[in-house]
Amino acid sequence: MESDNSTFHDAENELSGGMVSHEFIGELLLQKSNMPPELVAAVGLHHATGETPPPLVALIHVANNITKEIGLGYIEDEPVQYTDGAFKALKIGPQIIRHLKAVMSEEVVAQVKQLVRQCMS
Repeated sequence: MESDNSTFHDAENELSGGMVSHEFIGELLLQKSNMPPELVAAVGLHHATGETPPPLVALIHVANNITKEIGLGYIEDEPVQYTDGAFKALKIGPQIIRHLKAVMSEEVVAQVKQLVRQCMS
């Protein structure tokens, strides 16, 4: 990632030859958990939303990027890549993202870190 200045997602795809990704693993786990097919598909498409994604794909895409922005991504300071299609599908814009980050940052991050500590002890 550092040598190519690429995202985690791009590096993951390059290393696996495009065969295995976290989206694919997520889809498999959800299928095995008998989750609804719409959710399984949305998880698999959250990086490739296209211009007119279904609302669930757009929601997961936006949530994934907000997660990175509030410090809960795979890698610290990983760049985010919101798509215009996701914003259009959800009828939101950057101002809503800023508001969601502000509301969720402290409380959500603290709760997640506490949960991780509990699971690790």
